[in-house]
Amino acid sequence: MWKLRIEDDQSNRTVVNLVRPSYTIGRAEENSVRLTERNVSRRHATLTRNGDNWLLTDLDSYTGSYVNTQRIKGAVEVSHDTKIRIGDYDVLLYDDALMLDEEVVSREAMTLPAPQPDAPAGAEHDRLVVVEGQNRGEEYPLGDRRVLLGRGEECDIALNDTSVSRVHADIERDDSGRYRIGDQHSSNGVRVNGMEVQSTTLYSGDIVELGDVHLQFVPRGQVFTLSDHPRARHSGFWSNLSRTQRWASAAIGAGAMITLVAWVTAESQPPRVVGGQANPATRALSEAQHQFASGDIQGAHASLQRIGPQSNLRASASFRQIEDAWAHHQMQLAAKEQDLDARRQLLDAVAKAESVAAEYRRQAVNRLEELSARSVAPVDLPEAMVEEVDDATADAGTATGTVTEIIEPAPRPKAPKKPKTIRRPAPPSVRPAPTPVPLAEVNTSPPVVAPVEPPHPTVTTTVDTPTVSSVASP
Repeated sequence: MWKLRIEDDQSNRTVVNLVRPSYTIGRAEENSVRLTERNVSRRHATLTRNGDNWLLTDLDSYTGSYVNTQRIKGAVEVSHDTKIRIGDYDVLLYDDALMLDEEVVSREAMTLPAPQPDAPAGAEHDRLVVVEGQNRGEEYPLGDRRVLLGRGEECDIALNDTSVSRVHADIERDDSGRYRIGDQHSSNGVRVNGMEVQSTTLYSGDIVELGDVHLQFVPRGQVFTLSDHPRARHSGFWSNLSRTQRWASAAIGAGAMITLVAWVTAESQPPRVVGGQANPATRALSEAQHQFASGDIQGAHASLQRIGPQSNLRASASFRQIEDAWAHHQMQLAAKEQDLDARRQLLDAVAKAESVAAEYRRQAVNRLEELSARSVAPVDLPEAMVEEVDDATADAGTATGTVTEIIEPAPRPKAPKKPKTIRRPAPPSVRPAPTPVPLAEVNTSPPVVAPVEPPHPTVTTTVDTPTVSSVASP
């Protein structure tokens, strides 16, 4: 029967009998094989029966799936005695029909090849070889006893690097004959093949990272040279530096680049400081900006006039903004000004200012022409006013009394207003009422009143019949 033997970083083992054709592996509860460590993805991989073997498929997991220390992409066929690594878990796929007992399984799970008779010196020991960092190529043999790795003098394998803790990690052989490495509360942690671990089993070719120092585990009987390590093939100056040294070099290079860029930028701009003070043109522009921000447009325009015509500050956005605002303000003042001389002065200042936009200058010139067109000739004036002007000109010694331009002639005094006569409407005439035509003759004499006699007494007669009152006639 096919089985999976799963071992975590605490050497706890679990055996899963593979009786289904397909299994899902991951951290989520719905997986067939659930691995609860945080460095295992929720849906990490699948294991599917493929004829006499199995097919392991990585589901784009974060930490990846490893088959015999090699990270896989997609689906890879796996067979008996295949070592799989998922997160902090070491998984062995095997068929127990090919095994005699559990001890044989344990031995075949080891990655320690049998020693070769013609092995060179040093190949008869299990060892760690420095492949990155100081003392590259240095080999440290491993034995049956516990070995400490760190920067301190009490460590068996002393690594003189500031990124390595005083006592960084330890390596010890377990009962199965394999080596396990554990973290000793180091500052930078222990990584095996790029994954941070607390404790894990070492296999052939594993890269142990202790800070900036990288060591490769090489089992006995295996010949190893630095050229076999991919990173060691680049044996230039940069690869010989530790990570701290590389960061320091990169920081120095970045600082030098920033200094060079700042120097080139400063050289390409006009000098801004003269005798410990700001350049006059720069100071004038700064003052104009402050005045413009406070609403003093005329003062800002006056400050800008101190900037020479050859200064490149005249092409700046701030300079153009202030000058255009001044021209617009002048045009508004001219439109409100009643005195023509003052209006002409406002427009003339805009028309002659070369620092404002051409559109404002064109508008000012057009309005000046309109004012000139409004000049009044003598023929258009009243005769009395022409005589007065001629007399004034003759007294001043002029050759003729011709008036070529008169602006805003004095208005004639207005005659006093006559009091308004309020005409009240005449009362309506009362016409006599027409004499009515009598319909009958009416006697207007007073009526004759006959004397009134006192009334006679009333006599009442009572009978048996209903009461009857009778009144005697007068």
